[in-house]
Amino acid sequence: MLLLSVKIMALFFFSLLSRYSI
Repeated sequence: MLLLSVKIMALFFFSLLSRYSI
């Protein structure tokens, strides 16, 4: 459960970073 939560959070963060990067 914890791993899934971290994975989702990382994905969300990455998406936000990618959006801000471009």
